[in-house]
Amino acid sequence: WKKFGEDHPDKDLLDPLPVPLLIIGTKYDVFQDFDSEKKKMVCKTLRFVSHINGASLQFYSSKSDALVNKVRQLLSHFAHGAAASHTMSMDYTKPLTVPAGSDALGQIGVPSLSSGELGKINARVPLELWKQAYGGFFPQVSILVCAVSWYWAISFTAGRYQLSLKSLKTHARTPSI
Repeated sequence: WKKFGEDHPDKDLLDPLPVPLLIIGTKYDVFQDFDSEKKKMVCKTLRFVSHINGASLQFYSSKSDALVNKVRQLLSHFAHGAAASHTMSMDYTKPLTVPAGSDALGQIGVPSLSSGELGKINARVPLELWKQAYGGFFPQVSILVCAVSWYWAISFTAGRYQLSLKSLKTHARTPSI
C-alpha cells in the first residue's frame, strides 16, 4: 500500500498484488498505427487492469531507444532497487508510462460501450465490466495446439492469456479458428 498512499481515492477498490508487478506492452511501433478508437480501448483497459492490481504499466518497442531505456530503468528498479523514474504518460496517442499507484479510476474513466451493448452487460464487479466491454470491442479468438491426447486451449481475454490443459477424450469438439 506504500505505493498508493493512505489517502489514495481508490484505496477501497484496489487489490494490489503483494509483489511488484510490471506490465509491459510490447510492439508499440506496430500499435501506434492502430485505429484511434482501438488504441483508446486497449490503453484504458490496460490502465484499469494495472491499476487495480497495483502494477506499473510501460509500453515498449525495440525500435525506440527512449522506450528501451525506460524499460531498462524500470527493470533495474524492480530487480536492484535503482531509482525509479517519475515520468508519466497517460495519453493513449503516446507510449503509456504509468507508475504503480499514480493512476486513478476517475482518470481512467469507464469503458466505451455502444447502446446495443449496454443491454447485454451483466457485470457485477468492475473487472467483469471491462472484460465484457473489451470482448465486445475485440472479437475473442481461441487457438488450439494439439499434442497426443491432450491439448492446450489458449483464450485471449481482456489482454490476458488464459491457459488450460484439457483432455481430447472429454472435449471431442475443437473450437473453430
